[in-house]
Amino acid sequence: MRTVLLIIGAIAVFLCIACGAGLYFFGRHTVQGVQAISQTGERFLTALQTGDFKTAAQLIAPTARATYTEAELRKRWGILENAIGKVRGWSVQNYEIRAGTAGDVGTLKMLVQGDKGSGIVEFTLKPEGARWLITELHFGW
Repeated sequence: MRTVLLIIGAIAVFLCIACGAGLYFFGRHTVQGVQAISQTGERFLTALQTGDFKTAAQLIAPTARATYTEAELRKRWGILENAIGKVRGWSVQNYEIRAGTAGDVGTLKMLVQGDKGSGIVEFTLKPEGARWLITELHFGW
């Protein structure tokens, strides 16, 4: 009987360790993903704000580059600034990372503050190698 209890106890300890490790790695992956999509959004908006549309276009996923060319990004940024004024800053409003059969997908919404008001930039991102790149982009105010 004592041997059976020791085996059950060992299995319980093993399961607790395995579950704890799984939660740790899942949480760590999620935190790193959130940081990565936020950094991509920050770099993208900084590039647009400074007029570096080439750098901004490099943060677009290859599958979306035909849609979001440098010229298109310049146009959309100009429309946003016409609506809200010269952009002075931004902040993350919300984010989400979903894992699915087609891979991870991140969404990011940033509030953009201008001289005359505020707008939003919404991103959909997918991981490409070690970084997250933008696959869809929406500007609003």
